[in-house]
Amino acid sequence: MTAKHAFASLRDFYAHALAIEREAAHRYQDLAQQMEVHNNLAAAETFERLARMEADHAEQIARAA
Repeated sequence: MTAKHAFASLRDFYAHALAIEREAAHRYQDLAQQMEVHNNLAAAETFERLARMEADHAEQIARAA
């Protein structure tokens, strides 16, 4: 199922996109920490990399907004 959003402005769109990217970064960081707890370092490194990528996306959106 696809969620549909109507944005009143480009600023609202960027705010929504920024929130999504920040949430993704946070969740990937949480997963990385859990993988470390369970001694799955390869998975932890992957989730760390994904968290950094999402944080980078958030920075790009913040600059564009």
